[in-house]
Amino acid sequence: MTASHLLIIDAQSLAGRAAHVAADDVTNGVRLWCQMARGAAMDVGATHLVAAWDHEGSTFRHTLFPTYKHRRTGSMRARITPIRAGVERTAMISMSIANFEGDDVVASLMARFRTHARVTLLSNDSDLLQFVSDGVDVATYVGVGKGINGTRIRTWSSADVLAKFGVPPTNLAAFKALCGEDGDDIPGVKNIGKGTAATLLRRWQSLEQALEAI
Repeated sequence: MTASHLLIIDAQSLAGRAAHVAADDVTNGVRLWCQMARGAAMDVGATHLVAAWDHEGSTFRHTLFPTYKHRRTGSMRARITPIRAGVERTAMISMSIANFEGDDVVASLMARFRTHARVTLLSNDSDLLQFVSDGVDVATYVGVGKGINGTRIRTWSSADVLAKFGVPPTNLAAFKALCGEDGDDIPGVKNIGKGTAATLLRRWQSLEQALEAI
């Protein structure tokens, strides 16, 4: 009997890539999205698949920090919306939750099913790399034949995350809290860049211990 393997797709991230390549051709955008999802599912040997989307409107993050993603225009969302509509007309399971982003849905599904199946998260958003661990793979879509052994995806290890950010997956959220996240319009701590943030976390092991040391 084949063991269950759940592929959870950060659908918004994938749709952004498809929309960029397809420009204003919605039909091609839907085709590209489905090709990427199907290719990734084949590469990891998924038995089940679910697509998690951002919900329209503001989220709890905007309540906490009103200027969250304030520089993003509605142009990309306008190009993603019809792609989502096309994908949702297939038999694929799609989900979104009011007041939350697709990332939150991805993380919740991972937490719910990781004890029941092998789980792979597919996203081009580095935020989800914090979940790299035993039993959970995080992969990014890199293109046909560009992955290891001719696959379409790159699967990240803890060592890969450490090499790129200077901290292990468990400290990635604290790392971004210290140095900020330009893409989401979230400022970091004044005068702390990526190098300093990584150094502090390597020395003190956690943000809480670093603050206590101050």
